[in-house]
Amino acid sequence: MRHTTLVWHRHDLRLSDNHLYRDLDRCLSVYVFDPAAFTRVPSCAQPEWDVTRTGPHAAQLLLAAVASLRASLRERGGELLVRCGDPASVLPQLVHLHGVDEVAWHEEPGSEEVATSLRVRSVLRRARCRTRIETGCTLYHPDDLPQPEAWASLVHPRQKMRCKRPKQRPAEERPSPGGEACEWRRRLAFQPRVMNEWRRAVRAVAAPRPVLAAPA
Repeated sequence: MRHTTLVWHRHDLRLSDNHLYRDLDRCLSVYVFDPAAFTRVPSCAQPEWDVTRTGPHAAQLLLAAVASLRASLRERGGELLVRCGDPASVLPQLVHLHGVDEVAWHEEPGSEEVATSLRVRSVLRRARCRTRIETGCTLYHPDDLPQPEAWASLVHPRQKMRCKRPKQRPAEERPSPGGEACEWRRRLAFQPRVMNEWRRAVRAVAAPRPVLAAPA
């Protein structure tokens, strides 16, 4: 059967509670080891304080998670491709090689993760490949968070002044919208800056969604 969707796993190395698998029989999965995650990051102080984003212990857990995911997919008749390189270069090559129609992945709430997602999305669009970006790796779904104008009424009165409108950047400096996956950015526009107040406001209107079962 021809694969129509390439599922790009990032930190979501699991089949259960994964929105990317709508039809496992038509999905081809991939995990890309990005060398940037294992490269030493220069410290602003002394060279001996340089760090890596993924250290030896985290790397060991990552390898075990990738192996477990591959085993789970093979039990269901699927396969996990493992590649090394920049996702923005590797994914278009796989799209061309396997003739897939769509690449799907989870948006992750981090500045570097979002930047990588935008680069991959831009490259795939130039290759005329569809993209499907879901929201994952969060306790609360963005659709369940308070509306931007509701944050102030849900936090402690003394915290209301902290819920200020963020400064608007010129249109040419704003990142291009990412569809539904960018909903969480809009919902968090007026969020309180104190974590306890954030939890109080969210718990007043939302609850974690039920866990999705793994695809058969």
